Amino acid sequence: MLNGNLEAFKEMMKGKKVAVLGIGISNIPALKFLSDCGALITACDRKPENKMEPDAMEAIKDNCDKWYLGEDYLDHLDGQDIVLKAPGINPSL
Repeated sequence: MLNGNLEAFKEMMKGKKVAVLGIGISNIPALKFLSDCGALITACDRKPENKMEPDAMEAIKDNCDKWYLGEDYLDHLDGQDIVLKAPGINPSL
């Protein structure tokens, strides 16, 4: 689809609603990259805010339009164009 064209990918991401599931080491850089592309990011993680790593909370606050933390973190996926999950999250969720 994109034929390896990074600029085309960035253009495609502008204004897309992207939910990022699992905010840890693997997805912190994704938050910044997607934000730089102009995506509208919703961060979702099972951990409540008081249990999140400081780097993760900083990345969320700096790059995300919305965030849902805690047990009901998967209840906010309706209307998303793309869902990006961390490798440790079971795909069947």
